[in-house]
Amino acid sequence: MTVHERAYRSLVLLYPKGFRSHYRDDLVQHFADLIGRDGARRAWTRTSVDLAVTVPRYRLETIMSTGQSTVTLTIIMIALAVVGVMGIMTGVYPGVLFLFVAVGVAVSQRSQLARSIRTPGSGLRRRRLRTAAILAVTCVVTTTLMWFDLMGNEDWHGGKLMLYNAVFFATFVGALAYFVIGLLTPRSASQAVPAT
Repeated sequence: MTVHERAYRSLVLLYPKGFRSHYRDDLVQHFADLIGRDGARRAWTRTSVDLAVTVPRYRLETIMSTGQSTVTLTIIMIALAVVGVMGIMTGVYPGVLFLFVAVGVAVSQRSQLARSIRTPGSGLRRRRLRTAAILAVTCVVTTTLMWFDLMGNEDWHGGKLMLYNAVFFATFVGALAYFVIGLLTPRSASQAVPAT
């Protein structure tokens, strides 16, 4: 192995692990063929441009993998919802916008992204039941906090009560729906009823 090939082999470490383990030998062989055909200078020029373009792309694909993007969306939705609820609880009513944005993200992005990248039967039942549990806990906690806020505050108005009821019913209905759908989801792909 020449000095150029060893140097390029070390640059292949810039690629994500999965890509690197699958294509390392092919990339090094292609680089050796380029040196043999075009010379070291042209091979390095061409390979440098290729590395500059493809390494960030493959790194971005790794970051945007199924698990990472789902976790990121979930964290964003929870953070927005918490900021919205805390804004309401502290009397900063424009914080309601964060709650609406969280619901908007949940409705528009989460389901679309989850459907497009999730493999069938990959723990879907468990995820639905876990979502039902999270919504149920959220319902109980927010209802308790809202009840203490209403009981301790003599100066509440219908708008605040209406918002509290909306949060309660959204989390309650969501928990119930996810629970029922989770129970109806087969435990694995092998238990799914084949389409006829």
